[in-house]
Amino acid sequence: MYVNVTYPLEKPVNGAREFTISSLVDLVTPEELAAAGAKATLTPTLMIETFEDGWYKEWYKLNHIGLASTHKLGAAQYKAPAGASLSIEVLSSEPNKLVLQLNDSAAEIDLVGGEEWQTVVLHQSDFHFPDGTVRSDWKELRYLQLIDQTAVRSKGVDSVLQLGQKWVGATPQVRNLRWNVER
Repeated sequence: MYVNVTYPLEKPVNGAREFTISSLVDLVTPEELAAAGAKATLTPTLMIETFEDGWYKEWYKLNHIGLASTHKLGAAQYKAPAGASLSIEVLSSEPNKLVLQLNDSAAEIDLVGGEEWQTVVLHQSDFHFPDGTVRSDWKELRYLQLIDQTAVRSKGVDSVLQLGQKWVGATPQVRNLRWNVER
């Protein structure tokens, strides 16, 4: 068991607005938790991120175009259902390329630019590995990154997959990153 408690500061200190106190780690087995009456409360969800207020608490910002990365996909509640596709809505003032990276695979998205939200739907086969193969499943995902350009590398593979380009215009807006399941 491990606990973080975050408190706001009355006045910012060196740019910080809050501080966190962490407990020591106390390992507890699933059997001990069950015996103590603990019950799982998280349920699977198709919505990975709405990007509404507070979204950045589970993401970390990148310097490139103000977008971000997360390890949320490693959590059981965000696992992809069988047969799912991945979608995101993007608003980019200018035509650009957005890269969505999953672990060591990535997909390049062509954005038309303008004042209309663009819905992008991606399938496993849209995500390429540096060795030229494509993703065959959504298993063992842990890392997701939204970025303008990247060089994707895989362990044990000499090739590098270069995707994207330098961003033009204002930082894009994004919303509704989710799994889609056809019914």
